Amino acid sequence: MKPTRESWFQRLASTFLINNGKQKFSMTNSVFLIEELPIIRNSLLATLAGIATEYKITAFSSFEELPRASVPEMIIISLVRSSGKAGIGYITLLKKKYPQSMVIAYDVSSIPGVIRMYYKAGIAGFFSLEDNDIASCIEIVRSGKVYFHNSLVNAFVFHLQSQNRGISRPSLTLRQYEVARMLADGLSNKDIAGHLNIASGTISAVKSSIYKKLKISTPEELHEALMTL
Repeated sequence: MKPTRESWFQRLASTFLINNGKQKFSMTNSVFLIEELPIIRNSLLATLAGIATEYKITAFSSFEELPRASVPEMIIISLVRSSGKAGIGYITLLKKKYPQSMVIAYDVSSIPGVIRMYYKAGIAGFFSLEDNDIASCIEIVRSGKVYFHNSLVNAFVFHLQSQNRGISRPSLTLRQYEVARMLADGLSNKDIAGHLNIASGTISAVKSSIYKKLKISTPEELHEALMTL
């Protein structure tokens, strides 16, 4: 019997619940939540209080506030916020400081085609604020596996399928991905410059490079382009 599209994607998704059994954790049951915006921070704290009752949860607004002596079992952080240290480079910094801690990232939307970058950076899980899959993410990560939100898995599959068909896709740098996603989410050059702690003129230059690479001219076209990278 020919497998359905749904069952095929279910089997595919299961391959991304990567066994992480080599990691050993001896830390106390604690979670660090790093989120700059109070409204999101408070919402996540309320959610975590209901699904991770055995953990001591401490919230911070930036990387610089993290204590040096305490080592958490789990760190939950936005990919694009927190004192300008954004995205995957920020995850790398966390893994250097807390090599034994499981790092879970989240955002409102996800960048298609970067599942490998997240995994190589040492991420243990990624959930989406829009789809509110934090409970599933934490449950799977705590079981010793790696969790990626379905949108990332599907985007990665599309990327592989495009490669197999010989379709040429433009390649953006990590910084360009970060800026492109924030532009697509409606942030201004000034807002993005503030998030990444760089000059507004630099954002303008990066934006021009992105539009040129993707052969687009509007934010709407940018959003569509990011869904097919």
